[in-house]
Amino acid sequence: MKDKKKLIPSFFLPLQFVRRLLNFRAPEDEFSSDDEPDSKLADELEEIGEDNGELAFLLLFDNQFQNSKPFSVLVDPESAVENSSLSMQSETPNQQFVSDHEYRIAVGSWNVAGLLPPDDIDLHDWLDTTPPADIYVIGFQEIVPLIACNVVCVEDEAPIPIWEGLICHTLNNKMEVEDDKESATFAPSISSTSTMFSSPCRQNQFLRIVSKQMVGIYITIWIRSDLRHHVHDIKVCSVGCGIFNYLGNKGAVSVSLCLHQTSFCFVCTHLKSGLKEGDELRRNADVAEILHRTKFPRLIKQPGIELPKTIMTHDQIIWLGDLNYRIDATDEDTWALVDQGAWECLLQKDQLKLEQRAGHVFEGWNENPICFPPTYKFIINSDEYFGRDTPLGAKRRTPAWCDRILWYGKGLRQLEYKHIESQLSDHRPVSSTFMAEVEIASHGKLKPTFCRNSKVEAEELRPTTLIPVL
Repeated sequence: MKDKKKLIPSFFLPLQFVRRLLNFRAPEDEFSSDDEPDSKLADELEEIGEDNGELAFLLLFDNQFQNSKPFSVLVDPESAVENSSLSMQSETPNQQFVSDHEYRIAVGSWNVAGLLPPDDIDLHDWLDTTPPADIYVIGFQEIVPLIACNVVCVEDEAPIPIWEGLICHTLNNKMEVEDDKESATFAPSISSTSTMFSSPCRQNQFLRIVSKQMVGIYITIWIRSDLRHHVHDIKVCSVGCGIFNYLGNKGAVSVSLCLHQTSFCFVCTHLKSGLKEGDELRRNADVAEILHRTKFPRLIKQPGIELPKTIMTHDQIIWLGDLNYRIDATDEDTWALVDQGAWECLLQKDQLKLEQRAGHVFEGWNENPICFPPTYKFIINSDEYFGRDTPLGAKRRTPAWCDRILWYGKGLRQLEYKHIESQLSDHRPVSSTFMAEVEIASHGKLKPTFCRNSKVEAEELRPTTLIPVL
């Protein structure tokens, strides 16, 4: 028995390494969330009652049009669609039943260098809670230290509930203050290493709809609870571009979702580092790999509904993270411009801008003008940049805008782009606020038009299965 016990640890690390190397990870559509999206529909159906078949059908059709799910068993979908003038394959729904609405999206990215937040940290400025957004997209890089055990063996999930507890408290406590309610008494729990956390957040005004980790890359998305019913077809995909161009110390975690009839993709990335000549080409290659390898398989095919399967097929895309592009200038020139605070001149040497203009990466993507200092690299717990007096032979570090937020697609407007003066790590967090134009299937337009155009009598809209009264 003793010999057998001694053999177990000797096989543990190689097996974990092989699983990582061969990419034997969990299915891509597995992620953490907090809520049950169909509960609102069930409540509405219960209020309508079983005897009002026509109104129930209208509600179910509206839900199907918004959520792209099969019709409920309360009605016969084949006869309803055959006899109705509405068809998911025609352009009529878009013309008659769709209106536009703008939602506010707050996006934040932070490389936290594997450090845990202090007890007195304040996330309000970073999360841009004034005024509150409708959706919060929050990305981390190096949420755990990028040591060999975390990269090739078992992911460390311990920091996740700590950061998510702080996010939950920040978003929902702010809403309670704005509504003149009593402040929430929620303390983040650090005893669990699960990505789930305490239940008080479930009753608050912001819900976590998806969270996903790949080594140090982590993305979590929160939405107003009254909008959760309109979010559907959530998919996630992780692409490792690190060691062997496959492990997850570098790469991306992408989330695909639809809000009403508009598709979104949020890509949280950590690209290859380095100041050597040609390292920017390796970062370009990472972007190309992420775009090529990120897939959102749709197992259930629905007639007339085409859901996006790649990043670039979404209506609106936001790319955030530590992109690691540096300044293409000598150390002396860079430090001179930093000392002068000449950010506009320094940005002319920004590798990402240069590569974009040359058509090598992110062609056609947008980024608002940068009006803040370089976000990397700082001495931790200081406002001083690191690397000014680098000893001969040591790794060079000159200030650069490594942390970025880019966007692509019609209907997006970037309102604000800023960095936050937090001294927690060697990176400064960045945030951006967007207004997103979203297509909505209007229930108010749907009901009268349906009743006016449909040839189906009210009796035909009632449930097809009749329960005899005894």
